[in-house]
Amino acid sequence: MSILSLDLVKKHIKVDGNDEDTEIQLYLDAAEQYVNDFCDTKDEPFSVFPYPVQAAVLLIVGDLYENREMHVIKELYQNPAAENLLLPYRKF
Repeated sequence: MSILSLDLVKKHIKVDGNDEDTEIQLYLDAAEQYVNDFCDTKDEPFSVFPYPVQAAVLLIVGDLYENREMHVIKELYQNPAAENLLLPYRKF
């Protein structure tokens, strides 16, 4: 069960319709897992994502959706804006 709604994510990535719901949900689940892994919350995953963490999830989903084809010409890097939003929540 995702913390963010599929409707919110679709609005963020500007998708109308339901044709890609399965794929977008997969990106959302992956982004939320990435956030929990990045913040090292394995023992206590976020049950409610603080707003900066929600914003990071949206940025990550946007990246996954925009770059969903693996044969892109440009190199892909981690999203520094997402990482900056997550750093205060990261356990070291």
